[in-house]
Amino acid sequence: MLNMSASGILISSDGTLPPGSRVELVVEWPGFLHGTTWTRLAVFGEVMRSEGSRNAIRILRHEFRTKAETGVTSARSSKLHGSFTAA
Repeated sequence: MLNMSASGILISSDGTLPPGSRVELVVEWPGFLHGTTWTRLAVFGEVMRSEGSRNAIRILRHEFRTKAETGVTSARSSKLHGSFTAA
């Protein structure tokens, strides 16, 4: 992840994602939920533009999840697989 705001995320990937593609990203969140459980931020978005390996994603919806919860565990789209971890 290169940049993140309340409305979007800029990511770097192995290739260009087609604008209009829907993606799901999981960000390891640096903190605890209720002081005991690590959390992840699941982001559901749409690719707005791509330039080389940089892809701008508009956030449509997000939710915080604990690592123990099932559900989204990786980024998905027609050309993107894997998890993105905040540095």
